[in-house]
Amino acid sequence: MSIKPLDPEVVNKIAAGEIIISPANALKELIENSIDAGATKIDVTVQNNGFKLLQISDNGSGIAKDDFPILCHRFTTSKISSFSDLSNIQSFGFRGEALSSISHIAHLSLITKRNDNKDGDLAWKAVYEMGELLPSSVKPSAGNQGTIISITDLFYNTPSRLKSLNQKEEYHKILDCLGKYSVNNHGIGFTLKKADESKMALIIKSTTPVLDRIRSIFGSSIANDLIAFEIKDIDELVEELGFVSCKGLVSNLNYANNSNRKAAKPVFFINNRLIDCEPLKRAVYQIYANYLPRGAPRPFVYLNVCLKPDHIDVNVHPTKKEVGFLNEEEIVTFISDKLGELLSKQDSSRTFKANAPTTNTLSNVHIINPSQAPFGMSQGAQIKRDETRLVRIDSQQSKITSFLKSADVKYESQSYGSTQSKVFGEEEEEVEAKEEESSLNTNSNFNSQSQQSLQRSSSENLLNKLVFNEEREKNQVNLTSIENLKEVVNLNAHSELTTILANLVYIGVIDPYKRLCAIQHDLKLFMIDYGSVCYELFYQIGLREFANFGKFYLSDCLKIRDLLELLNVLEAAKITEIVEQLFEMKDMLDEYFAIEIDKMENSDEVVIKSAWSKS
Repeated sequence: MSIKPLDPEVVNKIAAGEIIISPANALKELIENSIDAGATKIDVTVQNNGFKLLQISDNGSGIAKDDFPILCHRFTTSKISSFSDLSNIQSFGFRGEALSSISHIAHLSLITKRNDNKDGDLAWKAVYEMGELLPSSVKPSAGNQGTIISITDLFYNTPSRLKSLNQKEEYHKILDCLGKYSVNNHGIGFTLKKADESKMALIIKSTTPVLDRIRSIFGSSIANDLIAFEIKDIDELVEELGFVSCKGLVSNLNYANNSNRKAAKPVFFINNRLIDCEPLKRAVYQIYANYLPRGAPRPFVYLNVCLKPDHIDVNVHPTKKEVGFLNEEEIVTFISDKLGELLSKQDSSRTFKANAPTTNTLSNVHIINPSQAPFGMSQGAQIKRDETRLVRIDSQQSKITSFLKSADVKYESQSYGSTQSKVFGEEEEEVEAKEEESSLNTNSNFNSQSQQSLQRSSSENLLNKLVFNEEREKNQVNLTSIENLKEVVNLNAHSELTTILANLVYIGVIDPYKRLCAIQHDLKLFMIDYGSVCYELFYQIGLREFANFGKFYLSDCLKIRDLLELLNVLEAAKITEIVEQLFEMKDMLDEYFAIEIDKMENSDEVVIKSAWSKS
């Protein structure tokens, strides 16, 4: 197939898809145009989360009527006239693609009135389609000074883009974008309203201070723990890097105590441009990590970095969300070091949240009788009362056992040697302990110590007999079924629960019969069903270690037939069928599950192999 030039309409649609990714991107471009026009008030109205209608109104300088014919043409702008102007640009816009891109994927109309009245005392209205002005649409209209741009039916001719976007999330992106620009542009008022609602979603007056703007947008839980951060006195060496100044608001070290604090991403501006700067974000988070405990929430950071214009490349991303600048590593390190110095001063005085003690009358306080000595201590011994170490129980405080439902089960104390099972809900037969009469009369403390000693010795003997082959090479498993099961586990993984289980502090068993235990993570106490957790844990271990299990060799062979007969539920013919099928699958059982079975010498009995048969 020969190479052909694309149709201009196709080229414009492709370019529009790169620049206008969502309604929030269109809003960002229009806000920047309004700020470039010197507006002090910007009003935004949306309908259907910005897809049906996205309207922005400002009181800026307006658009000249003579510029209407080329207003939505690509690469038409009043901001620059040559490529060298980019090295000293002060405005947001410079490519002249925003309005052109919007007009190719939506219906665009405007009403504008210049502040110098060169086009008369009336405002003028115009409509654009596919980058071209509809001549019949140019009409005089009533209007205030400034410009009103209305975008309707966004992505109407690109249904695939329309379907790929989550419409409910787009409104939050619009609110986030408008909020961030309002934080950095003191002196400009912002409002946001849904077309079908009478109440304003956001109102920021032009005189509102920066801290109150953050409070209105991100909430008091963030604003209450902010401190000012500013770098203005710099030496010649830093100035040579292109750094001019940096100011903003950052979270103090007490913010981690606020459990109601909302999560917020960092807000970075470079020369008043809203950008994403991953190196700066990582450096800032690393500084906070030096002062905060593990698992603390992310801090809120708002910084406006001012650099020399000739050290910045603003033309590195279609949506302008990234910029390149010289000496990036040195500047980021300098800013993070200064932030560290500020936090180190805050670290000398910290505030920790503590629950206020409840005051109760004496009738609500129970003091444990000192005569109730621990088991094994002589009852006749005199215990000196230590008032500072008495255990007092508040009657208003609930116990952890209150979360358990009462069960019609009577737990009886069992002598040493009896079994207490049913941990996983299985019904087992009671086993009577056969011990000599002398052992029953032995002191219970001695029994406990002896039991622990026996358990330790038996565990040590078992470990000494085990042979660990750490140099064993892992088998590569490429089975589609196993990979699919692993993928299902990964897709269903719960990130918050994974974090809790990975960093928990074990407290103890609450009820072994109901498989309940208590764990702690951060400041929260959890009660979990450890049986279910273990079931899922060993299932995932089985998937991960499939075809790579270790082996324990038995001292004697185990006849599979004898094992099946112990069930007392299978007929002899069925047992024979199962044994034969397992023998046919012996290679797979060995390779996948490390279970070695074979027939005994001079016999047809199928057995699980022992260490002797291995040798």
